Amino acid sequence: MSRRSGGAPGRHTSSSSTVAQRGARGYIPPVGDGRVRCPWLVGRDTELERLRQAAATARGGSGVAVALVGPPGLGKSRLVDELLRGEPGALVGRAVPGVAGGYRPVVEALAGVDRAARPSGPHRAVVDRLLTGVQAPDASADRPWVVAEAMVRSVGRRIVVLEDLHWSDPDTLAVVEYLADNVAATRCLLLLTARDEPGPALDVIDRLARRGAVVVIRLDALDEPAVVEMAAGCLGHPPSEEIRRSLARAEGSPLLVEELVASGPGVPETLVELTTARVAGLSTEARRCVFAVAVLGEGCDDVVVAGTVGLGADAVGDALREAVAGGVLDLVGGIGFRHALHREAVLASLLPSERTAWSSRALTALEEADPGLAGRDGLAADLAEAAGDRRRAAALLIRAGRADTDRGALATAEDTLRRATDLAGGDATTAVLAHEALADVLALAGRPVDTATTTDRLLALLQQTAASPQRMARAQLRPARAWTAAADWSAARAVVDAARELMATDPGEPADRAASAEVDVAEAQIAIATGRIALAAARARQAITTTEHAGPFPVLCEALEVLGRVTRLRDTRAAEELFGRAYAVAEAHDLPVWQMRALHELSTIDTLTSLRLDRLDAARALAERIGAVATTNVVSLHRAGVLFMRGRCEEAIVEAEACAAVAERVGLATLPVALIFAADARVALGQRAAAAGLEARAVAWRPDPLVEVAACGNRALRALVIEDRDRALGHLRRGLDLIRAHPTVTSPPTLGFAAAVLALVGEDPFEDLDTAALTRWNAGLVGFARAIALGRGGHPDDATAAFAEADTVLAGPPEIPFHRRLGRRLAAEAAVADGWGNPAGWLRDDAVWFATAGHDRIAAACRGLLARGGGRPGRHTPGPPIPDTLRTAGVTGREMEVLLLVADGLSNATIGERLYLSPRTVEKHVERLLAKTGTATRLELVARAARREW
Repeated sequence: MSRRSGGAPGRHTSSSSTVAQRGARGYIPPVGDGRVRCPWLVGRDTELERLRQAAATARGGSGVAVALVGPPGLGKSRLVDELLRGEPGALVGRAVPGVAGGYRPVVEALAGVDRAARPSGPHRAVVDRLLTGVQAPDASADRPWVVAEAMVRSVGRRIVVLEDLHWSDPDTLAVVEYLADNVAATRCLLLLTARDEPGPALDVIDRLARRGAVVVIRLDALDEPAVVEMAAGCLGHPPSEEIRRSLARAEGSPLLVEELVASGPGVPETLVELTTARVAGLSTEARRCVFAVAVLGEGCDDVVVAGTVGLGADAVGDALREAVAGGVLDLVGGIGFRHALHREAVLASLLPSERTAWSSRALTALEEADPGLAGRDGLAADLAEAAGDRRRAAALLIRAGRADTDRGALATAEDTLRRATDLAGGDATTAVLAHEALADVLALAGRPVDTATTTDRLLALLQQTAASPQRMARAQLRPARAWTAAADWSAARAVVDAARELMATDPGEPADRAASAEVDVAEAQIAIATGRIALAAARARQAITTTEHAGPFPVLCEALEVLGRVTRLRDTRAAEELFGRAYAVAEAHDLPVWQMRALHELSTIDTLTSLRLDRLDAARALAERIGAVATTNVVSLHRAGVLFMRGRCEEAIVEAEACAAVAERVGLATLPVALIFAADARVALGQRAAAAGLEARAVAWRPDPLVEVAACGNRALRALVIEDRDRALGHLRRGLDLIRAHPTVTSPPTLGFAAAVLALVGEDPFEDLDTAALTRWNAGLVGFARAIALGRGGHPDDATAAFAEADTVLAGPPEIPFHRRLGRRLAAEAAVADGWGNPAGWLRDDAVWFATAGHDRIAAACRGLLARGGGRPGRHTPGPPIPDTLRTAGVTGREMEVLLLVADGLSNATIGERLYLSPRTVEKHVERLLAKTGTATRLELVARAARREW
C-alpha cells in the first residue's frame, strides 16, 4: 500500500556531523514526482527499536499489541514503513475518511493473506465473504468477534498493521479490541496507529492500555536539531539561515518540514496556505481534478473524476499526472492525496457554495458510472448531504445501513442509520424506513430498551403516514425479539400482545395473514422459553397453517422448528418429521440459513436416540461452509455428547474442551454444558478430581436450570463410581426436582440414574416419568429400574425379562458402555438380594470392565456381590494401583482396597460390607497396614492417606 505521510518525528539532538555521517552512506535525492522526503528516519531510533523488540517477542511465541499515537503529520506511517523494511509479508490496512461500511482496514489487511494460508472451517467462509463482499448468511454471522476470530486464525506469525484508526468504523474498533485482548496467544505483532485526538479510537486504545493489553508509544514533535537534520536530508546539504528561519513555522511537524523545504522559504505558514499555493500553480484542468478528488475521497477512479470535471479520459489523465508532479496528488494505490491533511486543506479552501456544486457534480458522475452504487452508498450519501439533498442522503444511508446489518457489522449499521434518521428530518416516509432499519439493528444487538425507544418513535411516524395495522404490528415485534433475548418474558409478551391487538383491527388479506404468522411465531418462541408448552405448540401450528402454501417461507421454517422442539419433549420420531419438513421447505425456497438450522435440529434427534454422527457432521460442514460460527460450536457440543455416550471418552474430552474454549473466548452460551460434557467423560475415565473442577466452572457461569440439572448428574456419577450411594441419591433428588420445575429440560441422564437408584432403595421411580419422552440411555436405565421394582415385588421372571430388554437397548449398536455397566451394577445388587436373573454372569464381565477403566471400588463391589451370590469372582484384576513406596513396603492389592476405604473414613463394618469381608478380616488388614506404613494409629493412617503421602 502507499504511504502518503511525511517523515518521522521525535525528540532527537542532531548536528551537521550527523548529516555528514548519513550522507556517507549515500544521498538519496528527491523523487521525480515532486515529493521531497528525507531519505532516512530522523529522531525515532528509540521508538523503532521498541517496535523491533516487540516484533522479536512476537516471533518468539508471545504476541504483542503496540499503538503509535500522536497528532497528525508526526510521521506515524513513516515509522511503520521503516519497521516493515525488514519484515516481508506484513498485512496492512488503513481506515480512510468518508468511506462508509464496516471492517475496511480489516478487509484490506486480510487481502494480503494467500488463499492457501486462510483458515479452515467457518472462519474461512468469514474471510472469503469479507474479501468478496458476499452477504453473510444471517445478521449474526459476521459480528465483530467472529471477524476478529477469523483474523486471529489468518495472520500466523506476521506483523498486522491497522492504520489511521481515528477514521475507522465502530465494528473495526471492536475487532481491534478483541485482537489486542487475545494477541498474546498468537505469534503476531499487532501495530495500531491513531491520532491523539478525543474519539472512539483513542477511547479503545486507552481501555486496552489500562488493562495491559496494548503498549502505547506516543510520538512528540521534533526538536530543533532534528528539524535541521531532516531539512538537510531533504536538500542534500545543510539548510541556509533563511530556510532555518522558515522551518520554525513547522513547529516540529515532519510533514510541514518537508512541505516547507519543497516550497522554499517564502511559503505561507499554514498547511492550507501551502496546499492552496500548490494547487493555484496547476492548470485549470488539473485544479478541477484536484477539487473532484477532494470531494470524492480516497481511492476514487478516473472514470468518476472525468464525469465530475466534464473532461475526456486523456485530458483527465494528463491533468492528474500534472497534479502528481506538482506534489498534490499521488497515484500509488489509487487516486488520492499524498496525505489526508492535504485533502482537508483543499476542502477547507473551497467556499460553501463551491463545495456544494462540486459534490452535486460528483454524485451525478458516481451514479452514472455505477447506477447500483455497489458498496459506495456511504460515499454517495456524503456527496448528497454536501450537495444539500438530505432526503437522498438519508435513503442512501438506509441502504448502506441495511448492507452493514446483513454482514453483521451492527455497530457501524447503527451509526449509519442514526445519521439517516437525523437527515430524514420532516420527511415522514424516509424517517419510517430509517427507524425500521435502526430498530432491526438494535433488536439483533439484543438491546431491548433502545429497541423499544426507537420503536415508539417508529410507531408515531407510522401513525403520521396512516400505515396499515400489519406494518404497525411488525413494528411492535421488533422489541419482542430483543426482550426475548434478554429473558424479559413479561416485556416480550406485552409487545406481542400489542401486536396481536393491532392485527385484530384489520383481518383478512394475504398480507395480513403473513403478519399474523410472524406474531404467532414470536409468541411461540416466548412460550417455549417460559415452559408454556401447549401455547407454544398452538401458536406454532397456527403459523404453519397460515404460511405453508404461500409463505413467507422463513416464517414457516421457524414455526416448524418451534413445533419440532415442542414435540421432541414427548416424541422424537414426530419431531424428526417436523424438522425434516422444515429442511425440505428451506431447500425448495433457497433458504440456506434455515436449511442449516433444520439440519442441526435433525442431528439433535440423533444425539437423543440413534447416536449417529453422520447428520451431525453434515450439519457442522454446512454451518462451516456458510460461516455460522455459533451454530458450528453448538453442533460440536452435541458431537462431544454423542462421543461420550458411545464410550469414546478421550475424543469427547477433546471435542468438548475445544468447544468450551471457543465459547469462553467469545461468550457463547454453550460454555457450561461443554464443561459438563467434558466432566462426564473424565468421570468415566476415572478422573474424578478433574471432573469436579470442570463442573465447578460450569455452575459458576450463571444460573441456568439445564446446567444445574447436568451438574447434579455429574456429581451423582462421581459419587456412584466410589460407591457413595447416599450422596449420589441426594444429587439425583435435586436433579429430579429441577426437571419437574422446568419441563423443557430434555431427558438428561440424571433422570435414568435417579430411577434406578430410587428403585434400589425401595421408592417409586416412575412418579411423573413420561416414558414416551425417554432417550435411549434413559430408556435403558429406566428399564433396569423397572426390573429392580418387579423383582422386589415378587415377579422374578418379569424382572429378568425387563433386565434383558433394558440391557439390549444400551448394548446398541452402538453400545452406551458406561451407562450400561453402571446400570447393570445397580440391578445386580437387587438381583442378588431378590433372587432373579443371572447376576453372576453380568458381574464377572462388569468387574473386569470397571477395573480396567480404573473404577476399583465398583470392581470390588462387583466381586463382593459375586461372592455373596455364590459366584466365584476370581483374581482377574490386580486390584487398585499400588504406589511404589507402598509396594516396596509389601502392601497387597486387597490391603490397598482397604486403605482407600479407610481414607474415606469408613468403619470396619462398612468396609466389610463393601468388600464382602468380615469386620475381623478388615481389622487384620488395617493392623498390617499400620505396621507396613510405620503408622501408630488408624487416625494417623487416615491423615497420611488424605495428604497423599504415598
